[in-house]
Amino acid sequence: GRHFCKSKVKKKLFGLMSDHERVGKLIRDGNRVLDFGCGDCSFFDSLKEKNLDIVGYDTDERYIEIGKRKGYKVFNSLNQIKGEFDFVTANQVVEHMNLDLLNEFFQKSFDLLKKDGMLIISTLNAKELYVLRDIWDDPTHVRPYSVRALSRAGEEFNLFLIKVIKHHMRMNPLKLFLDIVFGFSIYSGITLVFKKR
Repeated sequence: GRHFCKSKVKKKLFGLMSDHERVGKLIRDGNRVLDFGCGDCSFFDSLKEKNLDIVGYDTDERYIEIGKRKGYKVFNSLNQIKGEFDFVTANQVVEHMNLDLLNEFFQKSFDLLKKDGMLIISTLNAKELYVLRDIWDDPTHVRPYSVRALSRAGEEFNLFLIKVIKHHMRMNPLKLFLDIVFGFSIYSGITLVFKKR
């Protein structure tokens, strides 16, 4: 989800940056970026200050239209996307994939990344109690993936997990307490950074 928080201290303490802000911080000027499941291209809007070559991919025609209207390079077929990228990003996308699609996604990411390129996945934290309860509120969700599951899936395609950023700590004291008591994670979101070897 998106959290807009006025207090910088609170934001830092609870890891309340939006996925766009968090992922955007990892990307440098001059990088070539492919956003997988780009939606309405709001991620690209958040990267406007940087001098980037950005390409979007989505299967939803409405989003393709919106992206094109905003002036972005967006495609509904991966075969139309050429060249190599410094980054492939996927914000809140993998939980909408079954295992076959996930494997295809890792394969395509590997194919499109430069050597030492990075794949960044933001998703729900499958090790948090309330995520496991609420994930099914979105009918397009297929399943949650844990860090271990994504790490193992990535390794099959020579994409190796190098960093895990946990974020969106539960702020409700009762939920926080129950997560701790039952041995669940206290963070509802995770961002994983993979490197192509």
